[in-house]
Amino acid sequence: MGIHIQKRRRRLYKGRMKVFFLKNLFYIVSVFFVVLVSFGVYRLSIFLKTSDYFAVKRIYVFGTKYSYADDIRDLSGIGIGDNIFSFSSDKSAEQIKNHPWVKKVSVHKHLPDWVSIDILEYKPVILINFSQLYLVDESGIVFKRLSKDELFDFPIISGISKDDYMSDIPLYRQKITSLIEINNKFSTLFPQLTLSEILLEKNGDVSLIVGKNIFEIRLGQGNYQNKLNTLSIILNQANKSNMNPEIVYLDINREGMYAMKYKQKK
Repeated sequence: MGIHIQKRRRRLYKGRMKVFFLKNLFYIVSVFFVVLVSFGVYRLSIFLKTSDYFAVKRIYVFGTKYSYADDIRDLSGIGIGDNIFSFSSDKSAEQIKNHPWVKKVSVHKHLPDWVSIDILEYKPVILINFSQLYLVDESGIVFKRLSKDELFDFPIISGISKDDYMSDIPLYRQKITSLIEINNKFSTLFPQLTLSEILLEKNGDVSLIVGKNIFEIRLGQGNYQNKLNTLSIILNQANKSNMNPEIVYLDINREGMYAMKYKQKK
């Protein structure tokens, strides 16, 4: 009798276990599959990060004109022989942005073994005097100090201090871009003349220092295109008369009016 009861209990237990496994078969298989995949991913990760097949063999830098490719590579933190999966492209790009010439940068991995770094540099168009000379791009951003080995034949903006600029960068960028526009208009109208300095007075008046035989042009504020057109007529007349101007006053309030001071003949 006792043996019969034990057999019934074993059959009942086996039946319950069978029902349990059948009901939970999907979950059991899922867990087993996840464990198997996780182990496979782990082993694959080790292979990818240690295999010589994915060691960086080439690092190309594109877009450099004023900066040096070797400096960009050094800043990236990526070296020949590094595993291509061992570094972050975004982190490398952030490090490269510390280079003063770099405006934008993107770093791309190319499997299995090379990296490209695409650089967009600032485009210098003018200088500004902050006690020391700094380079300025076309959007009015003062982006780096001029070094001794850099030779740029640009006009110099004066009358704006570094403290002024840093106190309200958007405002002074707007002012600087307006001075750059004056420079562009002047260069178009007077390709034979050299504009050496653009002075912004505290009251907003603009003056230009021009030419080998240095003379000053006082533009005042606003209406710069018409004033430069008038200047063209004035300088043509002065040239025909063999007269050298010292100061040309175009900051007179009345439209079309001007005055001129000539240099004294020695």
